[in-house]
Amino acid sequence: MTDNNYSDIQDLISLELADQTSASEKKYLHDLIQNDEAVKKLWEERCAQHASTADAYNSVNRDAAWQTFSSRIVTPSHRRRPVYKVLRVAAAASVVVALGVYTFFKIYPSNPTQTFDHNTARLTLASGEVIDLSRPQKTIVIPNGPTVNNTNRSLSYSASGASNEMNELWAPAGSDYKIVLSDNTEIWLNSMTRLRFPFQFTPGKNREITIDGEAYIKVAPNASSPFIVHLPSGDVQVLGTEFNVNTYNHTTAVALVSGSVKVLVKEETTVVKPGYRVVYNGSFQTNEFDSKEVLSWMEGLHLFSNASLAEIVKVLPRWYGVEVVLDDASTAQSRFTGYIDRNRPIGEFLHEIKATADADYYYKDGVLHFR
Repeated sequence: MTDNNYSDIQDLISLELADQTSASEKKYLHDLIQNDEAVKKLWEERCAQHASTADAYNSVNRDAAWQTFSSRIVTPSHRRRPVYKVLRVAAAASVVVALGVYTFFKIYPSNPTQTFDHNTARLTLASGEVIDLSRPQKTIVIPNGPTVNNTNRSLSYSASGASNEMNELWAPAGSDYKIVLSDNTEIWLNSMTRLRFPFQFTPGKNREITIDGEAYIKVAPNASSPFIVHLPSGDVQVLGTEFNVNTYNHTTAVALVSGSVKVLVKEETTVVKPGYRVVYNGSFQTNEFDSKEVLSWMEGLHLFSNASLAEIVKVLPRWYGVEVVLDDASTAQSRFTGYIDRNRPIGEFLHEIKATADADYYYKDGVLHFR
């Protein structure tokens, strides 16, 4: 083991003792312990150290701990030796001190079910495994797949040897996420947006992804492999361009910044020119758009220009994860000009609404009401 690998493995063991490792991380650590005597010795030392921090487990059996850990792993068919890096997990280490070796004596089901808050960023692999992206982990090693880098709400990965099966990235309410695909296409996801994508595109074939929500896409040019974005109600076909797609509220809107795109919905087709946005709501409508307004979400802002309260309440759940109710129909027509700043608390925005629009608000049972 190199010094760097030693430190990384220390961190991974800390995560495992804190019961914070994913299924792929468990498999990787299990493989190391089985095949590397130095790692096995380190594992046993750490088990003994943490056993001493819990009076109830002063005489912990290291073999029993190993057997418990092994029972939770599907043993790999061959040895893996990727370079594994994990963030220095001070938080996980503090949990380990508190828990000691208790986690190894919990009763684990043979197929543990992971549950995730809808407001947590997550990556769902083609295998069905779910990875919580909110954890302080910079590097994620996926068995028989790529090494994924996860920093500052941004994913990138090396696609060497990866499959073309579809994975899913979810950006939760109140957050955004960026991903760089294997062809260097860049995608920024707005809050409450779902992206389905492969870790690797098939050479010479269409590059296909699926988006539900809102995203800004900067497509890497490749004339031999057209880029297709599948939306809930249609498709967007491009060769190399930058554009914004929005499928919120059962509407399809495509705003083109540069290049050329073709939008297909049902049996209708239209070509969009730079500086124009096409909206489909039963039929196509094409108009020029203000990029500062349409793309403001990428800067953490949502601009409103004489917007009705009915329009605003559709945005608040996505940006703040709050349920909103309009108490009466007349309130829905109140008008507001201003903006939401994702980095400011919702209370500041509500104060501005109350001060400038003919509307008041209150909370009841965790639900935001306007009256």
